[in-house]
Amino acid sequence: MAIAKEIEAARGLVSVYTEDGLLARIRAADFRKHPLERGESFDEDAWQAAVAASQEEPCRECALDMLERSDKSSRALRQALVRKGYLPGTAEKTAARLEKAGLVDDARLAQRLTEGQAQNLAGRYAIRRRLMARGISPEDAEEAVGRLSGDQQAEAAKAVARRLADRCRDADPRKRKSKVAQGLARRGFGWDEIEAAMDGLFDGEEDET
Repeated sequence: MAIAKEIEAARGLVSVYTEDGLLARIRAADFRKHPLERGESFDEDAWQAAVAASQEEPCRECALDMLERSDKSSRALRQALVRKGYLPGTAEKTAARLEKAGLVDDARLAQRLTEGQAQNLAGRYAIRRRLMARGISPEDAEEAVGRLSGDQQAEAAKAVARRLADRCRDADPRKRKSKVAQGLARRGFGWDEIEAAMDGLFDGEEDET
């Protein structure tokens, strides 16, 4: 048995604390169905199970609404549902069911995002970071990025290098080269791609000493 030490309501969510700390942060609507009083003794497992049972359908609907607005990775979906006030176990179960139904597919999402980022002339390292920031696993991110062709990345790096060089054409030649190389690195290109993109870029220009 546990004792409800504190019950805090804010922004449509209710946080329930026991002597061990935060037990759950759930929607106010769920708390109204399964209320607790401060100081009340209760079976925390039974209470959470009852809350979870009442959350299943609204959690599913909430997840579908989120996916209709934008694709999400399984991890990002779970995190978003928990922030909405669904229990972690309920969010986990919902995401797993949607994965099984094919509505959540991390590998497919990773591939689509990679293609979009590549079209925007991003380097493979930046793309990998952005995929993982979207909740894509390192394995799915690596597989998607691994499908990028070396030729495509080389051409992208050259296009970015030309654009960067044009932006700083009035700078000191040495600083200009440094700025272009740094810009390519920030865009996520590897050193081999940077060197190839820089090769011949400044031909005909004299270095100032």
